Amino acid sequence: MYDSAVPASGTCVDQPTLDPGALLGALGQASYEWCLETDRLAWGAGASAVLGVRAAADIADGKAFARLIDLDRPGGRHEAILQSPHGGTAEGTPYCLRYSYRPHAAGRKRWIEDRGRWFAGPNGRPVVARGLVRVVAECPEDETGAAAHGVIGIHDRVFAAALADACAAGRQAGLFLATIDQLGALHGAFGAVVADRVCAQVMRGLRSVLRIGDSLTSIADGKFAVMLPGCQAGDVRAAAERFRLVVERITVEAEVGMVRPTVSIGAVHIAPSAETAGTALHAAQQALDRCERETPGGIAIFAEGDHQAASANAAQRLALALNEDRVFLGFEPVLAARSSGRQAFRARAFIRMPANAATSASATLQPESMQPAWLTPTCDRALVRRLALRLVDLAGMVLDRHPGVELILPLPVVVDPRRGPGDSFKRLTIELDEALAKADLANNGRYCRAIRASGARLGIGGFGGGHLGFAELKLLEVRQVTLNGVLVEMADQVAQGRFALRSLVETGARQGLDVAAEWVDDEIVARQLVNWGCSRLMGTVAGPLRLELPRLRDAGRQAPMALTGT
Repeated sequence: MYDSAVPASGTCVDQPTLDPGALLGALGQASYEWCLETDRLAWGAGASAVLGVRAAADIADGKAFARLIDLDRPGGRHEAILQSPHGGTAEGTPYCLRYSYRPHAAGRKRWIEDRGRWFAGPNGRPVVARGLVRVVAECPEDETGAAAHGVIGIHDRVFAAALADACAAGRQAGLFLATIDQLGALHGAFGAVVADRVCAQVMRGLRSVLRIGDSLTSIADGKFAVMLPGCQAGDVRAAAERFRLVVERITVEAEVGMVRPTVSIGAVHIAPSAETAGTALHAAQQALDRCERETPGGIAIFAEGDHQAASANAAQRLALALNEDRVFLGFEPVLAARSSGRQAFRARAFIRMPANAATSASATLQPESMQPAWLTPTCDRALVRRLALRLVDLAGMVLDRHPGVELILPLPVVVDPRRGPGDSFKRLTIELDEALAKADLANNGRYCRAIRASGARLGIGGFGGGHLGFAELKLLEVRQVTLNGVLVEMADQVAQGRFALRSLVETGARQGLDVAAEWVDDEIVARQLVNWGCSRLMGTVAGPLRLELPRLRDAGRQAPMALTGT
C-alpha cells in the first residue's frame, strides 16, 4: 500500500513546488469529467499535451474523442462505462479501460489507460463519469494482449474491420445495437442455462433475417451489433423493425413455462460523409440508451438533435422539481482525523420523485448530483442559480435545527448566499469545483468573497485537476480542499500516484488548509492519508449515505468514530 512517497527512481522532494496540474502532467496523466447526457467532456489543465492532440476541440466532447479511438482493436469507452452494473452508489461505480487511439491523422497509435468512476442519475443509469487518463505506451503493430484487459467493445475483428472499412470508404450503411431486455431478471428467475439459451436464440433469430454481406456479432452478454452495408437512411427503421419482430417470435422453454424475450434497439445511419467507426458506434449506443430509458422493447434512431433534446428534458425535470419543492438534501458522513465534538456531513442534493412516477417503492428516492457536469448546457443560468440558492437555504435550515452538525455543501454555480443574522453558517463549508473558482478568480473573486462574508467557509471540491494552484487558493482564502477521488484510487495502484497524492496532501497541510479525501474505502488507506496530513475522510470508511440526520439524543452514539493517525 502507501509505503513510500518516493517514486521508483529519483529523489524525495521535501518542499514540492508543482501545482496539481503540473503534477499530473509530469506523471503523464490528465483528469476529465464527462456528462453522458449532453456528451460534454471537460478536461483538466494540460490534457491536450498529455494526449498529443493538436487542438482542444479534438477532445471537447465524447463524439469528438470517439473519432480518435481505433475500433480495429478492443475499445469502446462509451460502451464499457454504460455496460457497467447499473444503480451506482454515492461513491460511484469504478471502471478501468485500455484502448488504442491516434491523436491525429498523421500520428502513431498509442495506448490509453482510462480509470475512473461513473455516477448514476435518477433512473440508476450512468449520467457522469470522472477519471484520469494516461498514455501507457506506443501501440506496437504486433500488440495482442489487449483482450486481457477485459475492455467491453467490438472484439470481433472481422466485424470491426467491416465497420471501419464502410466508414473509411464513405459508403452508407446502417449500424444497429440490440440488447435483450431484463436479461438480469431472466437470469435470476430462470437461471444461467435458460439465460444462455435466450441469448443464443436471439442471435440465431437475428442471423436468420440477414442478407449476404451483412455482419452480426455479440459484443456482450445479451447485446449484439448488426451492420447492413448499403442501407439507405429511409430503410433504417424498417430494418430495425424486422430485427425486433423476429425476436418477438422466439420462445425458450424453462421448467416453469415459456420465456419470450424482447429487445431494445438503437440504430444510426452511417452517411457517405465518412463518419469514423468510433463515432458511429458512439451514436448507436446513445440511441440505445434513449430507447432503454424511454421506450424499452422499442426502437430509437440516432439524430444529431438527440443531445439537445436530452439537455432540454433534464432542464425541464429540474425546473419542475424546484417548482414542486421536491429538492432535498441527503448526508454523506465525514470521518474526522481529530474529534471536534461535532458531526460532519457532506450534503448531497436529491430529487424526490413524483408520487405518480412509474417507479418501485424502493426507488422512490433517487440521487441527483448537482456537480456542474450533471447540469445541462441548455439549463437557463437563472434556473441553475435558483437551484444553488435553494440548496443553500436547505443547508441553513438543517444547521439551524442541528447545532451539533457541520455541513459541506457542493454547489453547481457560484452564488451570493446572503445569510441573515445568526452564526449557523460558521458550521457550513460551501464547496465549489476548481473550474468555478478559477472563473470567479478572473472576476476578482466576487462570489468567493460573498461566500466568506456570509459566515461560511470556502472549499474546493475535486481538487487536483490542475485548474488551481496553491497560490490561487491563498488568494481566494480557501479553507478546505477535497482531493479528487480518482487520485485517491490511483494512489493504491502505482508508486507515482502515491507520490502525487502525498505531495498534494502535505503541501496543503503546510499551507494551513483542511485537506479532505473522498472515495476512501478501507482503514489502511485512511490511516496513511491521516499520517500524511488529511483531516477529513469520505467514502466507505466513513459510512453510508443517510437520507436523514440522526436525532440529537442519538447523535453521540451514531457519530462517526474519529480516526487517529497512529
